[in-house]
Amino acid sequence: MGLRLTPTFVSDFNHTTEPLVILNSRMYTVHRCSKQKRDNYLSMGGLKFRLEEAVELTILEKRFLLDNSCAISSHLDNLTNNIIIPNLRGRLGNIKRLQGILLRLKEFSMQRFILEDVFEKYFELVKRKRGMTRETDISVNGLSSSNDFQIPSIEEILGSSSIFESQLERKYNCSGFVLLRGRVYALDRNNGTTPKSHVCVSGRRYTVRHIGHTSKFEQEYKQVIGDYITKRLIGRGSKYVSSLTNLEKTVAKLRKEVDRRSAINRRTYGSDGEVGFKNIDNNNYEIFLNLPKYIIEFKGEYYLFPAVRIGTRIIVGQNILSIKDYCSVLEGKRYHHPFVYSDNIICHGDNLRWNKLGVNFGDYNFSELKQHNIAGQIALILNEGKRVLTSSYFGNFVSPVQRLSPSTFSSERLLNGEWEAKRLAKQGVMIYYENGNVFWGG
Repeated sequence: MGLRLTPTFVSDFNHTTEPLVILNSRMYTVHRCSKQKRDNYLSMGGLKFRLEEAVELTILEKRFLLDNSCAISSHLDNLTNNIIIPNLRGRLGNIKRLQGILLRLKEFSMQRFILEDVFEKYFELVKRKRGMTRETDISVNGLSSSNDFQIPSIEEILGSSSIFESQLERKYNCSGFVLLRGRVYALDRNNGTTPKSHVCVSGRRYTVRHIGHTSKFEQEYKQVIGDYITKRLIGRGSKYVSSLTNLEKTVAKLRKEVDRRSAINRRTYGSDGEVGFKNIDNNNYEIFLNLPKYIIEFKGEYYLFPAVRIGTRIIVGQNILSIKDYCSVLEGKRYHHPFVYSDNIICHGDNLRWNKLGVNFGDYNFSELKQHNIAGQIALILNEGKRVLTSSYFGNFVSPVQRLSPSTFSSERLLNGEWEAKRLAKQGVMIYYENGNVFWGG
Protein backbone atom coordinates (compact mmCIF):
# COMPACT_ATOMS: atom_id res chain seq x y z
CA MET A 1 0.00 0.00 0.00
CA GLY A 2 1.39 3.45 -0.98
CA LEU A 3 2.01 6.39 1.32
CA ARG A 4 -0.87 8.87 1.52
CA LEU A 5 0.25 12.40 2.35
CA THR A 6 -1.53 15.71 2.96
CA PRO A 7 -0.99 18.61 0.49
CA THR A 8 2.52 20.12 0.48
CA PHE A 9 3.56 23.77 0.51
CA VAL A 10 3.49 23.67 -3.31
CA SER A 11 -0.27 23.20 -3.16
CA ASP A 12 -0.61 25.83 -0.44
CA PHE A 13 1.12 28.48 -2.53
CA ASN A 14 -0.84 27.45 -5.62
CA HIS A 15 -4.10 28.11 -3.77
CA THR A 16 -2.92 31.56 -2.66
CA THR A 17 -1.79 32.40 -6.26
CA GLU A 18 1.31 34.03 -4.76
CA PRO A 19 4.48 33.66 -6.85
CA LEU A 20 7.32 31.71 -5.26
CA VAL A 21 11.00 31.16 -6.04
CA ILE A 22 12.83 28.15 -4.59
CA LEU A 23 16.62 28.37 -4.81
CA ASN A 24 19.70 27.51 -2.72
CA SER A 25 17.68 25.47 -0.18
CA ARG A 26 15.51 28.47 0.57
CA MET A 27 12.19 29.95 -0.43
CA TYR A 28 11.92 33.50 -1.70
CA THR A 29 8.68 35.49 -1.67
CA VAL A 30 8.07 37.68 -4.73
CA HIS A 31 7.11 41.39 -4.58
CA ARG A 32 6.65 44.08 -7.21
CA CYS A 33 9.57 46.50 -7.25
CA SER A 34 10.78 49.67 -8.97
CA LYS A 35 13.13 49.56 -11.93
CA GLN A 36 16.15 50.31 -9.78
CA LYS A 37 18.69 47.51 -9.77
CA ARG A 38 18.49 44.98 -6.94
CA ASP A 39 20.69 41.99 -6.04
CA ASN A 40 17.83 39.48 -5.77
CA TYR A 41 14.98 39.74 -8.28
CA LEU A 42 12.77 37.92 -10.77
CA SER A 43 12.37 39.38 -14.24
CA MET A 44 9.42 37.98 -16.17
CA GLY A 45 6.98 39.25 -18.82
CA GLY A 46 8.64 42.63 -18.85
CA LEU A 47 8.08 42.99 -15.11
CA LYS A 48 10.63 42.86 -12.33
CA PHE A 49 9.89 41.40 -8.90
CA ARG A 50 11.89 41.82 -5.73
CA LEU A 51 12.87 38.57 -3.96
CA GLU A 52 12.77 38.42 -0.18
CA GLU A 53 14.39 35.55 1.71
CA ALA A 54 11.85 33.38 3.50
CA VAL A 55 11.89 30.04 5.31
CA GLU A 56 14.46 27.29 4.61
CA LEU A 57 13.21 24.24 2.74
CA THR A 58 14.36 21.79 5.41
CA ILE A 59 12.21 23.55 8.02
CA LEU A 60 9.14 23.35 5.77
CA GLU A 61 9.78 19.71 4.96
CA LYS A 62 10.36 18.75 8.57
CA ARG A 63 7.08 20.43 9.52
CA PHE A 64 5.35 18.59 6.66
CA LEU A 65 6.80 15.21 7.70
CA LEU A 66 5.79 15.76 11.33
CA ASP A 67 2.25 16.64 10.24
CA ASN A 68 2.20 13.32 8.35
CA SER A 69 4.05 11.34 11.02
CA CYS A 70 1.16 8.89 11.60
CA ALA A 71 0.91 7.99 7.91
CA ILE A 72 4.72 7.76 7.61
CA SER A 73 5.03 5.56 10.71
CA SER A 74 2.34 3.23 9.38
CA HIS A 75 4.12 3.09 6.01
CA LEU A 76 7.48 2.36 7.66
CA ASP A 77 5.94 -0.34 9.86
CA ASN A 78 4.41 -1.97 6.81
CA LEU A 79 7.72 -1.94 4.87
CA THR A 80 9.67 -3.16 7.89
CA ASN A 81 7.35 -6.06 8.68
CA ASN A 82 6.82 -7.17 5.06
CA ILE A 83 10.22 -6.55 3.46
CA ILE A 84 13.07 -5.84 5.88
CA ILE A 85 12.37 -8.27 8.72
CA PRO A 86 11.62 -11.31 6.48
CA ASN A 87 14.84 -10.61 4.56
CA LEU A 88 16.90 -10.46 7.73
CA ARG A 89 15.24 -13.49 9.29
CA GLY A 90 15.98 -15.51 6.18
CA ARG A 91 19.66 -14.62 6.30
CA LEU A 92 19.95 -15.19 10.04
CA GLY A 93 18.20 -18.53 9.68
CA ASN A 94 20.69 -19.56 6.99
CA ILE A 95 23.61 -18.65 9.22
CA LYS A 96 22.22 -20.59 12.20
CA ARG A 97 21.55 -23.63 9.99
CA LEU A 98 25.15 -23.69 8.73
CA GLN A 99 26.46 -23.19 12.25
CA GLY A 100 24.45 -26.21 13.35
CA ILE A 101 25.84 -28.36 10.52
CA LEU A 102 29.39 -27.31 11.34
CA LEU A 103 28.83 -28.05 15.02
CA ARG A 104 27.75 -31.61 14.17
CA LEU A 105 30.71 -32.03 11.84
CA LYS A 106 33.06 -30.99 14.63
CA GLU A 107 32.17 -34.21 16.44
CA PHE A 108 35.00 -36.74 16.40
CA SER A 109 35.98 -38.06 12.99
CA MET A 110 38.79 -40.60 12.65
CA GLN A 111 39.68 -39.31 9.18
CA ARG A 112 39.96 -35.72 10.40
CA PHE A 113 41.90 -36.82 13.48
CA ILE A 114 44.48 -38.50 11.24
CA LEU A 115 44.66 -35.85 8.51
CA GLU A 116 44.78 -32.90 10.86
CA ASP A 117 46.12 -33.98 14.25
CA VAL A 118 48.39 -36.94 13.50
CA PHE A 119 49.90 -35.47 10.34
CA GLU A 120 50.43 -32.12 12.04
CA LYS A 121 52.24 -33.78 14.95
CA TYR A 122 54.41 -35.73 12.55
CA PHE A 123 55.54 -32.63 10.66
CA GLU A 124 56.19 -30.87 13.99
CA LEU A 125 58.31 -33.86 15.02
CA VAL A 126 60.45 -33.84 11.87
CA LYS A 127 60.53 -30.02 11.87
CA ARG A 128 59.11 -29.62 8.39
CA LYS A 129 56.26 -27.59 7.00
CA ARG A 130 53.35 -29.72 5.92
CA GLY A 131 51.82 -29.42 2.47
CA MET A 132 48.22 -29.37 3.63
CA THR A 133 47.12 -26.27 5.57
CA ARG A 134 44.92 -26.89 8.54
CA GLU A 135 41.66 -24.96 8.50
CA THR A 136 41.06 -22.74 11.50
CA ASP A 137 37.69 -22.57 13.18
CA ILE A 138 35.41 -20.01 11.55
CA SER A 139 33.49 -17.73 13.87
CA VAL A 140 30.30 -16.07 12.66
CA ASN A 141 29.48 -12.99 14.68
CA GLY A 142 26.74 -10.51 13.96
CA LEU A 143 23.38 -9.17 15.02
CA SER A 144 21.59 -11.82 16.99
CA SER A 145 18.03 -10.97 16.03
CA SER A 146 16.10 -9.28 13.26
CA ASN A 147 14.34 -7.35 16.06
CA ASP A 148 17.53 -5.31 16.44
CA PHE A 149 16.52 -3.35 13.32
CA GLN A 150 15.44 0.18 14.25
CA ILE A 151 12.97 2.25 12.20
CA PRO A 152 14.52 5.68 11.45
CA SER A 153 13.08 8.88 12.95
CA ILE A 154 11.78 11.85 10.93
CA GLU A 155 15.09 13.66 11.52
CA GLU A 156 17.04 10.65 10.26
CA ILE A 157 14.84 10.39 7.17
CA LEU A 158 15.20 14.06 6.29
CA GLY A 159 18.94 14.28 6.85
CA SER A 160 20.86 17.50 6.29
CA SER A 161 19.47 18.39 2.83
CA SER A 162 15.88 18.82 1.72
CA ILE A 163 14.10 16.11 -0.26
CA PHE A 164 12.82 18.75 -2.66
CA GLU A 165 16.30 20.01 -3.46
CA SER A 166 18.08 16.64 -3.60
CA GLN A 167 15.40 14.81 -5.61
CA LEU A 168 13.35 17.24 -7.75
CA GLU A 169 16.26 19.43 -8.80
CA ARG A 170 18.17 16.30 -9.78
CA LYS A 171 15.15 15.01 -11.73
CA TYR A 172 14.81 18.23 -13.77
CA ASN A 173 18.57 18.91 -13.86
CA CYS A 174 18.15 22.46 -12.61
CA SER A 175 19.19 24.75 -9.76
CA GLY A 176 15.74 25.77 -8.53
CA PHE A 177 12.12 26.52 -9.43
CA VAL A 178 9.66 29.37 -9.91
CA LEU A 179 5.96 28.82 -9.14
CA LEU A 180 3.84 31.46 -10.88
CA ARG A 181 0.10 31.52 -11.74
CA GLY A 182 -0.30 27.72 -11.68
CA ARG A 183 2.82 27.09 -13.74
CA VAL A 184 6.21 25.68 -12.73
CA TYR A 185 9.50 26.88 -14.19
CA ALA A 186 12.93 25.35 -13.76
CA LEU A 187 15.91 27.63 -13.11
CA ASP A 188 19.06 26.92 -15.13
CA ARG A 189 22.36 28.66 -14.51
CA ASN A 190 23.12 31.23 -17.18
CA ASN A 191 26.66 32.21 -18.08
CA GLY A 192 25.95 34.06 -21.33
CA THR A 193 23.64 36.90 -22.32
CA THR A 194 20.82 37.74 -19.95
CA PRO A 195 17.40 36.69 -21.30
CA LYS A 196 14.24 38.68 -20.62
CA SER A 197 12.90 36.05 -18.21
CA HIS A 198 15.44 35.25 -15.53
CA VAL A 199 16.15 35.17 -11.82
CA CYS A 200 19.11 36.90 -10.21
CA VAL A 201 20.24 35.94 -6.70
CA SER A 202 23.49 37.21 -5.16
CA GLY A 203 24.69 38.40 -8.58
CA ARG A 204 24.16 35.01 -10.29
CA ARG A 205 21.58 34.79 -13.10
CA TYR A 206 19.33 31.81 -13.87
CA THR A 207 17.33 31.19 -17.05
CA VAL A 208 13.64 30.38 -16.61
CA ARG A 209 12.39 27.20 -18.32
CA HIS A 210 8.73 26.11 -18.27
CA ILE A 211 8.27 22.44 -17.18
CA GLY A 212 4.57 22.03 -16.29
CA HIS A 213 1.71 22.89 -13.97
CA THR A 214 1.73 23.10 -10.17
CA SER A 215 -0.92 20.37 -9.72
CA LYS A 216 1.26 17.80 -11.50
CA PHE A 217 4.36 19.16 -9.77
CA GLU A 218 2.63 18.72 -6.40
CA GLN A 219 1.92 15.05 -7.18
CA GLU A 220 5.50 14.52 -8.31
CA TYR A 221 6.78 16.07 -5.09
CA LYS A 222 4.59 13.81 -2.95
CA GLN A 223 5.68 10.80 -4.97
CA VAL A 224 9.31 11.80 -4.51
CA ILE A 225 8.79 12.13 -0.74
CA GLY A 226 7.20 8.66 -0.56
CA ASP A 227 9.97 7.09 -2.67
CA TYR A 228 12.65 8.88 -0.66
CA ILE A 229 11.22 7.68 2.68
CA THR A 230 11.05 4.12 1.34
CA LYS A 231 14.63 4.29 0.04
CA ARG A 232 15.88 5.68 3.34
CA LEU A 233 14.27 2.78 5.19
CA ILE A 234 15.48 0.19 2.68
CA GLY A 235 18.84 1.95 2.79
CA ARG A 236 18.99 1.42 6.53
CA GLY A 237 17.88 -2.14 6.00
CA SER A 238 20.50 -2.46 3.30
CA LYS A 239 23.19 -1.35 5.73
CA TYR A 240 21.94 -4.00 8.10
CA VAL A 241 21.76 -6.51 5.26
CA SER A 242 25.21 -5.35 4.16
CA SER A 243 26.59 -6.38 7.53
CA LEU A 244 24.92 -9.74 7.04
CA THR A 245 26.28 -9.86 3.50
CA ASN A 246 29.73 -9.48 4.99
CA LEU A 247 28.78 -12.28 7.35
CA GLU A 248 27.74 -14.36 4.39
CA LYS A 249 31.24 -14.00 2.98
CA THR A 250 32.29 -15.71 6.16
CA VAL A 251 29.37 -18.10 5.76
CA ALA A 252 30.72 -18.94 2.29
CA LYS A 253 33.98 -19.92 3.97
CA LEU A 254 31.95 -21.79 6.58
CA ARG A 255 30.05 -23.61 3.82
CA LYS A 256 33.37 -24.48 2.19
CA GLU A 257 34.57 -25.81 5.53
CA VAL A 258 31.36 -27.85 5.90
CA ASP A 259 31.98 -29.37 2.47
CA ARG A 260 35.63 -30.03 3.33
CA ARG A 261 34.82 -31.72 6.63
CA SER A 262 32.02 -33.76 5.05
CA ALA A 263 34.40 -34.90 2.30
CA ILE A 264 37.06 -35.82 4.88
CA ASN A 265 34.56 -37.90 6.85
CA ARG A 266 33.78 -39.91 3.71
CA ARG A 267 37.40 -40.51 2.73
CA THR A 268 38.91 -43.98 2.78
CA TYR A 269 42.37 -42.78 1.77
CA GLY A 270 44.37 -39.60 2.21
CA SER A 271 47.92 -38.33 2.24
CA ASP A 272 50.03 -35.24 2.77
CA GLY A 273 53.40 -35.70 1.16
CA GLU A 274 55.17 -38.62 2.79
CA VAL A 275 52.44 -39.49 5.33
CA GLY A 276 49.02 -40.96 4.63
CA PHE A 277 46.23 -43.21 5.82
CA LYS A 278 44.03 -45.97 4.45
CA ASN A 279 40.69 -47.17 5.80
CA ILE A 280 41.03 -50.97 5.66
CA ASP A 281 37.41 -51.47 6.72
CA ASN A 282 34.87 -49.63 8.89
CA ASN A 283 36.95 -49.86 12.05
CA ASN A 284 40.53 -50.42 10.91
CA TYR A 285 42.87 -47.69 9.75
CA GLU A 286 46.41 -47.93 8.48
CA ILE A 287 48.53 -44.83 9.08
CA PHE A 288 51.65 -44.96 6.95
CA LEU A 289 54.85 -43.22 5.98
CA ASN A 290 56.29 -43.39 2.47
CA LEU A 291 60.05 -43.65 2.69
CA PRO A 292 61.78 -43.12 -0.68
CA LYS A 293 64.85 -45.17 -1.54
CA TYR A 294 67.80 -44.30 0.67
CA ILE A 295 71.45 -45.17 1.29
CA ILE A 296 73.02 -46.27 4.58
CA GLU A 297 76.77 -45.88 5.12
CA PHE A 298 78.35 -48.33 7.58
CA LYS A 299 82.07 -48.92 8.10
CA GLY A 300 82.90 -47.26 4.78
CA GLU A 301 80.48 -49.37 2.77
CA TYR A 302 77.32 -47.94 1.12
CA TYR A 303 74.02 -49.84 0.87
CA LEU A 304 71.03 -48.80 -1.24
CA PHE A 305 67.59 -49.79 0.09
CA PRO A 306 64.41 -49.56 -2.02
CA ALA A 307 61.46 -47.26 -1.30
CA VAL A 308 59.13 -48.67 1.29
CA ARG A 309 55.82 -47.96 2.99
CA ILE A 310 55.84 -48.38 6.76
CA GLY A 311 53.08 -47.75 9.27
CA THR A 312 50.93 -48.74 12.21
CA ARG A 313 47.34 -49.89 12.67
CA ILE A 314 44.55 -48.09 14.54
CA ILE A 315 41.24 -49.70 15.49
CA VAL A 316 38.16 -47.59 16.28
CA GLY A 317 34.94 -48.68 17.95
CA GLN A 318 32.35 -47.39 20.44
CA ASN A 319 34.17 -44.11 21.20
CA ILE A 320 37.41 -46.05 21.74
CA LEU A 321 40.63 -45.71 19.76
CA SER A 322 43.24 -48.48 20.04
CA ILE A 323 46.90 -48.29 18.98
CA LYS A 324 47.59 -51.92 18.09
CA ASP A 325 50.98 -52.28 16.44
CA TYR A 326 54.56 -51.14 16.34
CA CYS A 327 55.59 -49.62 13.04
CA SER A 328 56.02 -52.37 10.42
CA VAL A 329 56.69 -52.66 6.70
CA LEU A 330 53.39 -52.57 4.81
CA GLU A 331 54.55 -54.39 1.70
CA GLY A 332 53.41 -57.72 0.31
CA LYS A 333 56.92 -59.06 -0.17
CA ARG A 334 59.65 -59.32 2.43
CA TYR A 335 61.72 -56.16 2.94
CA HIS A 336 65.39 -57.12 3.34
CA HIS A 337 66.86 -54.91 6.04
CA PRO A 338 69.07 -55.32 9.16
CA PHE A 339 66.20 -54.27 11.48
CA VAL A 340 63.27 -56.01 9.76
CA TYR A 341 62.09 -59.52 10.67
CA SER A 342 61.02 -62.03 8.03
CA ASP A 343 57.35 -61.15 8.67
CA ASN A 344 58.16 -57.46 7.94
CA ILE A 345 57.85 -56.34 11.56
CA ILE A 346 60.43 -53.65 12.33
CA CYS A 347 62.65 -54.38 15.33
CA HIS A 348 62.15 -51.54 17.83
CA GLY A 349 63.24 -53.06 21.13
CA ASP A 350 61.04 -53.88 24.12
CA ASN A 351 58.11 -51.94 25.62
CA LEU A 352 60.41 -50.27 28.16
CA ARG A 353 61.96 -48.28 25.33
CA TRP A 354 58.54 -47.25 24.04
CA ASN A 355 57.51 -46.17 27.55
CA LYS A 356 60.61 -43.99 27.78
CA LEU A 357 59.67 -42.43 24.44
CA GLY A 358 56.16 -41.69 25.75
CA VAL A 359 54.31 -44.25 23.63
CA ASN A 360 51.75 -46.47 25.35
CA PHE A 361 49.93 -49.05 23.25
CA GLY A 362 46.34 -49.57 24.38
CA ASP A 363 42.77 -48.25 24.32
CA TYR A 364 41.76 -44.60 24.69
CA ASN A 365 38.41 -42.88 24.86
CA PHE A 366 37.88 -40.18 22.21
CA SER A 367 37.63 -37.56 24.97
CA GLU A 368 41.13 -38.56 26.20
CA LEU A 369 42.97 -38.19 22.88
CA LYS A 370 44.31 -34.69 23.54
CA GLN A 371 45.00 -35.42 27.21
CA HIS A 372 47.26 -38.34 26.30
CA ASN A 373 48.63 -36.74 23.10
CA ILE A 374 47.56 -39.76 21.06
CA ALA A 375 48.20 -37.95 17.77
CA GLY A 376 51.74 -37.23 18.95
CA GLN A 377 52.23 -40.88 19.98
CA ILE A 378 51.13 -42.15 16.55
CA ALA A 379 53.42 -39.62 14.84
CA LEU A 380 56.28 -40.80 17.07
CA ILE A 381 55.65 -44.44 16.11
CA LEU A 382 55.94 -43.50 12.40
CA ASN A 383 59.07 -41.46 12.95
CA GLU A 384 60.73 -44.17 15.05
CA GLY A 385 60.10 -46.67 12.26
CA LYS A 386 61.86 -44.35 9.85
CA ARG A 387 64.76 -43.75 12.25
CA VAL A 388 65.33 -47.48 12.71
CA LEU A 389 65.26 -48.21 8.98
CA THR A 390 67.71 -45.43 8.14
CA SER A 391 70.21 -46.44 10.83
CA SER A 392 73.08 -48.86 10.62
CA TYR A 393 73.31 -49.10 14.39
CA PHE A 394 70.66 -48.14 16.93
CA GLY A 395 72.39 -48.53 20.28
CA ASN A 396 71.94 -51.15 22.97
CA PHE A 397 68.14 -50.88 23.05
CA VAL A 398 67.60 -52.25 19.54
CA SER A 399 69.54 -55.21 18.23
CA PRO A 400 69.58 -55.85 14.47
CA VAL A 401 68.01 -58.97 13.04
CA GLN A 402 71.05 -59.25 10.73
CA ARG A 403 74.33 -57.41 10.89
CA LEU A 404 74.85 -54.99 8.05
CA SER A 405 77.81 -56.27 6.05
CA PRO A 406 78.84 -56.88 2.42
CA SER A 407 78.20 -60.60 2.83
CA THR A 408 74.68 -60.35 4.34
CA PHE A 409 73.53 -57.43 2.12
CA SER A 410 75.45 -58.02 -1.07
CA SER A 411 72.43 -57.15 -3.25
CA GLU A 412 72.05 -53.75 -1.54
CA ARG A 413 75.76 -52.92 -1.43
CA LEU A 414 76.95 -50.30 -3.95
CA LEU A 415 79.96 -51.74 -5.74
CA ASN A 416 81.36 -48.30 -6.55
CA GLY A 417 80.99 -47.20 -2.96
CA GLU A 418 81.07 -43.50 -2.10
CA TRP A 419 81.30 -42.33 -5.72
CA GLU A 420 78.09 -44.12 -6.65
CA ALA A 421 76.38 -43.00 -3.46
CA LYS A 422 77.17 -39.30 -4.18
CA ARG A 423 75.93 -39.72 -7.75
CA LEU A 424 72.61 -41.06 -6.47
CA ALA A 425 72.49 -38.29 -3.85
CA LYS A 426 72.52 -35.73 -6.67
CA GLN A 427 69.33 -37.40 -7.91
CA GLY A 428 67.68 -36.84 -4.53
CA VAL A 429 68.57 -40.04 -2.65
CA MET A 430 69.40 -39.44 1.02
CA ILE A 431 72.60 -40.85 2.51
CA TYR A 432 72.43 -41.76 6.22
CA TYR A 433 75.91 -42.05 7.72
CA GLU A 434 77.01 -44.27 10.61
CA ASN A 435 77.94 -41.18 12.65
CA GLY A 436 74.37 -39.81 12.38
CA ASN A 437 75.00 -37.28 9.60
CA VAL A 438 72.62 -37.06 6.65
CA PHE A 439 73.65 -36.02 3.13
CA TRP A 440 71.43 -35.03 0.26
CA GLY A 441 72.95 -33.63 -2.90
CA GLY A 442 69.74 -32.93 -4.79
